[in-house]
Amino acid sequence: MEEKVLESRRIRIYPTKDQQAYLTFNMFANIKMWNALLAEVYKPVSELDEVQALPRNKQSKEVYKRIERMSWEEQRDLFKGLRGLSTKAIYDADETVFESGWTLKDADTSMYSYTLRTLKTAMSNHLKNPRHFGIPRFKTTMDVENQGSYTSGAHVCEISEDGKYLRVGKLKRFKLGLIEMANHYPSDGRLYKVTIKHESSDTWYVSFVFEQAEHTVKRPRTGLAAGIDLNVTGNSHIVLQDGTRYQLPYDKIRKLEQKIEKENVKRSRKYEQWKKEVAIIEEDNKKSLIPKHVPTLAERSNYQKNKKKIAKLHLRIKNLKKDYIKKTCSKLANEYDVIVMEDLAVSDMEKNKYRARAITRSNFREIRDTLTYMMDWADKKIVFIDRWSPTSKRCHTCGYIKHNLKLSDRKWTCPICNSHHDQDINAAKNILDEGLDLLDKMNDSCKKCGHERTVITTDEKWTCTKCGAKNKTTPKEENSSDVA
Repeated sequence: MEEKVLESRRIRIYPTKDQQAYLTFNMFANIKMWNALLAEVYKPVSELDEVQALPRNKQSKEVYKRIERMSWEEQRDLFKGLRGLSTKAIYDADETVFESGWTLKDADTSMYSYTLRTLKTAMSNHLKNPRHFGIPRFKTTMDVENQGSYTSGAHVCEISEDGKYLRVGKLKRFKLGLIEMANHYPSDGRLYKVTIKHESSDTWYVSFVFEQAEHTVKRPRTGLAAGIDLNVTGNSHIVLQDGTRYQLPYDKIRKLEQKIEKENVKRSRKYEQWKKEVAIIEEDNKKSLIPKHVPTLAERSNYQKNKKKIAKLHLRIKNLKKDYIKKTCSKLANEYDVIVMEDLAVSDMEKNKYRARAITRSNFREIRDTLTYMMDWADKKIVFIDRWSPTSKRCHTCGYIKHNLKLSDRKWTCPICNSHHDQDINAAKNILDEGLDLLDKMNDSCKKCGHERTVITTDEKWTCTKCGAKNKTTPKEENSSDVA
């Protein structure tokens, strides 16, 4: 059987107001189905007399507390209640008519199967790793009109032959026409699934997942290796061992951040003004026989306009970073067959209050993930060395470690061999040497499919990125000869 790979495309779409209303209703119905399924699973706990005696707004929290106090076996038995549930039985029995005039049957019913599948995955993840994955919780529909997403089946989606229009779900049934799409490069594979997303900046996107025979982008073999040092100081963001530097467009990002700060001040003033007006109306309502309507933030059009403006500025920053990271990582994946990085713990680094903002805005994790999948798809190697290795403090020439080296010492001279070092380039050279040594020790192939290990770490246990099989590698003995 021929092996297939999955590739995704994320494209901007421009639905009309009627189409937006129907897509928003699908997101609303998706949350309703999630909550209905979860309510059936949690029914043995929520129907207890102690829980029913509480006010309605406190019952959910009490249910969560009781489930979290259960043993692993009790939680497993509780989650088994999801097996016998049918989404069709739920939306057939639900006769609720929403403000739009639609019912759960009128939504894109193919998305309900993905909702059930996602809930099963969430419960399975909690049982496997309860410290990292919490129990599934009910979702709110308060902010659905501003943002949300849902996944639909490929069999109910249709892309026009010219690739400019899209039909999703029951748009044809309600005579809502086709959704206009931005230009994109097509795929020869089979459409696997479709996800519609509405962001807070009032922009709409569709994500296609195609099942293809091979990946679209071909990356040639060069026989070269590179060590990468990531940093937040100086005029470089990514530094290679040969002195090549890459830098985020911080000048454009700072200008956008300044605009965001100004808009946040305006929004804060509008919020305080709204609070004062609400307080006055509520005070008057205590004395009057006919109470006046208390306006909500959703009814304040100027506040909502300001909120969307801020979201669009954040989106511009996000797109700037994403464009830089994609292009830079693609260039590195094209030029090198082996890339070595430090296995940084970004979440721990962000706890430093002096550098947290600089580290957060540098997107180290996104760079790592992007490089990982690009190298893996091209069957190239990416190596992660130990994060505690003193790569910046070790002299690449003689191996001397300068323990008192500071982050501000961007250049330093080795007292043993008198070699003059740039801290970033020296670190990249040490990272490359350690990575090549680790590659010789941990390089292995999958016992099931024979696919070579592409993501090399210090862990002996690893999962094959092609077939998902678990493997264990025994480190090889160190060679006495130096690695070129």
